[in-house]
Amino acid sequence: MKKCAHLLEFVFIVIVSLNLTSCGGDDDGSGMGTDDEDATETRLPQSIIDQARYTSSYMLDIDQDGDDDIILGPADGIYSTNLLLINDGTGVFEIRANAFPSRYQEISGHTVNITSGDFDNDGRPDIIASTLDARPATFFQSAQIHLYLNNGDGSFSDGTAQINDNLFPDSWIEWIRVGDFNNDGNLDFVTTVAGGDSFDPANDLWSGGLIYLNDGSANFSRTTIRMNDNGVLGEYTHPHLAWDNAARGEITRVPLDIFVGDVDNDGDIDLVAPNGWAGGQWATFLNISVGTEASFEVVLNGIPLGLNEAVFFKNGALMDIDGDGSLDVIGSRAIDGFGPGAPIEIFLNDGNGRFPQTTSGLITGAAPGLIHARQWLVGDFNGDSADDLFVADHGLDQFPFPGFPNTLLLSSGGSLSNSSSNVGMASAFTHGAAVGDIDNDGNLDILMNNQQGLEDIGGAATDNLIYLNNGSGVFTGTN
Repeated sequence: MKKCAHLLEFVFIVIVSLNLTSCGGDDDGSGMGTDDEDATETRLPQSIIDQARYTSSYMLDIDQDGDDDIILGPADGIYSTNLLLINDGTGVFEIRANAFPSRYQEISGHTVNITSGDFDNDGRPDIIASTLDARPATFFQSAQIHLYLNNGDGSFSDGTAQINDNLFPDSWIEWIRVGDFNNDGNLDFVTTVAGGDSFDPANDLWSGGLIYLNDGSANFSRTTIRMNDNGVLGEYTHPHLAWDNAARGEITRVPLDIFVGDVDNDGDIDLVAPNGWAGGQWATFLNISVGTEASFEVVLNGIPLGLNEAVFFKNGALMDIDGDGSLDVIGSRAIDGFGPGAPIEIFLNDGNGRFPQTTSGLITGAAPGLIHARQWLVGDFNGDSADDLFVADHGLDQFPFPGFPNTLLLSSGGSLSNSSSNVGMASAFTHGAAVGDIDNDGNLDILMNNQQGLEDIGGAATDNLIYLNNGSGVFTGTN
């Protein structure tokens, strides 16, 4: 992962030098200079298009006027804050000046992940984001979790100090997943990591699988987690979500990615932790909390370590694939390097939050392969009230960054149809995406974090940032 990080550092430095030369390099997210000269021709401000190097994005109705707005998390070298774009109701956006406080390392940071929830219970959506240090000497070696509290006027106050242990000096956070993990009625969050470069859980140098509990006023504290595997470990506590993969009676696994949802259909939020590149069995954490500490029953899934049938997967999502009302697991190894593409694996839920084995034959059409699946987003894209899936794939993370087509799987009678051509087959460098109704027509559209300027170094061609849905899961690109 560090190798990929340094390669990204190189391409970001190259692109930002191009952008600063051509676009002025405004870094405060407030005025942005040449903002709306072509506003009638584009949905996004021209400066947003010109400086398209956004490492994260999110869509929700920030100002609560009935339409979806956009939050952009820039890469380093452009802006010192995240950006808020307000929707005028028709899908044309303008920048809300000074909406967010400064982020970690300011112009030298990358915003990796953005998510939301009403954390202080005032009826307004707040934001939690992960930002890493992108300075060349310390690239990807530290990160901070930010809390931004919604003021109700299109701006946010900095509540980061309300998160205890919000700074990670030796690691970084890839995803932040939100849910009520101790069943007290307040939204908590759990952290994930991209890889095991700083794996040292004995000394707390592992930032994945940490749960932060909310007191109801958006004050978050990292908690010790109580678990019971009804087996070798019995009942145990640990700072991280953890399990024994090899029946040794000791902690042998901690998670990379974590999926959040009610997988046993009992009304509370559970956690599913795939096993990354290590193979072997992976864990479901069934929520048994009673309103105080976070407590889980641990169930092992998949194939035991060492068998030839072992499935490796890291990133993915929870979605109801076979239409039985239970959330299934879909995922992949996520990074395939120079190969033909990592296959997508599906594990069907037995209805009790257990996923016994991988299931084939549930994706029709050409089998999709993934090179570097950056983000998995579930939504109803074709209007049939069933779960569909969009996977943002930025392709090979090495010079000259050629990009790769994204993947779209649409629901089709208890299975998924490979409909990737509906979002085009451009080999863009799509560093994540966001889903929402951009043009307020009732259909879910896609905002893609497509990096601009890579063609100048022989990489992926510039692609559109907005893809509008016609209601049947067929998308048209625009800016």
